[in-house]
Amino acid sequence: MWWWAWWACADPVGPAVPAGDTAPAAVETGATGGGHWRSALYPEDWSPGYADAAGRALPDFSYAGYHRSEVALPEAWPGGSVSVVDHGADPASDDNTAAFQAAIDAVAAMGGGEVYIPAGAWRLGGDLAVTASGTRIRGDGAAATRLWFSGPATSGQRLSFRGAPESTAGRVLLAADGVAGSATVTVTDASAFAVGDPVLLDQQITAAWIAEYAMTGLWDAGSNSALDAIQVMARREVVAVAGDTITLDIPLRAPLRVRDAAAIRPDPGALVEVGVQDLAIADATDPADALQWPRVHALGFEHVRDAFALRVESFDPPNEPSDDHLRSGGLAVVGSSRVTVSRCVLAHAQHRGDGGAGYAFEASGSNEVLFADVTTADVRHGFIQNWGFGSSGLVWLRGRAEGDRADNGPVSVPGRSEFHHRLAVASLFDSTYDDAGFAAYNRQEESSNAGHTAEGCVFWRVAGAGSASRLSSYQAGYGYVIGTDGLTALVVPDLLDAAIGADVGTAPVDWLEGVDRGDDLVPSSLFEDQLARRLAGRAP
Repeated sequence: MWWWAWWACADPVGPAVPAGDTAPAAVETGATGGGHWRSALYPEDWSPGYADAAGRALPDFSYAGYHRSEVALPEAWPGGSVSVVDHGADPASDDNTAAFQAAIDAVAAMGGGEVYIPAGAWRLGGDLAVTASGTRIRGDGAAATRLWFSGPATSGQRLSFRGAPESTAGRVLLAADGVAGSATVTVTDASAFAVGDPVLLDQQITAAWIAEYAMTGLWDAGSNSALDAIQVMARREVVAVAGDTITLDIPLRAPLRVRDAAAIRPDPGALVEVGVQDLAIADATDPADALQWPRVHALGFEHVRDAFALRVESFDPPNEPSDDHLRSGGLAVVGSSRVTVSRCVLAHAQHRGDGGAGYAFEASGSNEVLFADVTTADVRHGFIQNWGFGSSGLVWLRGRAEGDRADNGPVSVPGRSEFHHRLAVASLFDSTYDDAGFAAYNRQEESSNAGHTAEGCVFWRVAGAGSASRLSSYQAGYGYVIGTDGLTALVVPDLLDAAIGADVGTAPVDWLEGVDRGDDLVPSSLFEDQLARRLAGRAP
């Protein structure tokens, strides 16, 4: 880990674009005036599939979020409302776990509804789990309703929304390769699928597929070998069936090949229509005890669809010796799709060490997740994709991360927001600030042979705190850095990144445009502009 210390004090050196290459030109737009400019890859008449002569193209990120961001987060909620007080919860109690869980279970027995937690400081000795669709947990606001998980963690998430484990039952092979950018797949037998079905599209992680990314010896090695595993690559909904052709609600982000036994299967087990809002949460404890829990998150969504977290904040709990809010992680979205996390503030982690500790807003193996207007500070990594293949369509919009540090034994260095583990595809940091910077590169053996972490991902109008804030983008295939401020932006490695092999196997060089001109980039949000275009083009 010697290079971490070097990174902490090294001055950036090296060219931003390779010698002999031409940096892409900013496209000035007289319509906006004031020195505003558009990306050469995002002209005013942009539509999905637009590409330049070299094949460089920006993905359509507009499907991220609850119901593909086509509807607002719900104000009213169907079904009845159950108060935790009606099941014996008492702010004076040292442990309200049983009462809270009873209220959650009562809503499940009703077939859905709202769990209401009135104003108060509520202490919980154990974890809580929502396992029924149609459940919303609502407080009276983060300043009024406060949940303190003070007891030992019994799961990886203190308050979890968790669907049934995924099954490979009903798996039907594709009859032809699925094409990136296409919303249709041809299968060997579509008779079991109908409009409205949630589905999973998967493939086998074959030696040939691993070799395409030059990851032989990494992705097929050690205790974390993925060789021959069946991996979900896309989570979708069927919108049409014609013969053996199935049309999906969202285009594929990456190809799915017959060679790799690509297939489609039903996904009946996900929780749907679930959410949490207007409350505060904390689980900080004795600092020595916190160091025993690297992978505990205060809030989690696992195998859910059309879910949300709204106005959830962390806080400094009473009788805890530091000013920390969280033992380790904030919010994790795992194996899920169409999730919105909005206007949430999760900060101040006790554990920021190795083993996956201190990740504030995290997504793993998930699709179309929108983190909008979220804030963090004093964690290890503010905004992060993590663990395993299959993440795509992730969007961090107007996030803000400050003071994040990665504690690696005696060495502490800035903890960047990043694509962290095994090939996130077509994901976006949009109008987001991190004073440590951002990263998408070949991590080689780090994090159990993570290797390539990103492909086709975009940094749009991102910012840092100055030249010490680093953005390193060396993606498998093309990646895109468009509009930066207060960042040392690298698509060709300096001496430090070259020393750790960050760019090995990542040709061609990523697109870099608009360095130190992020404030003048239009549109200010790529996601919101693409969403407006898509919704405007929908049939009435």
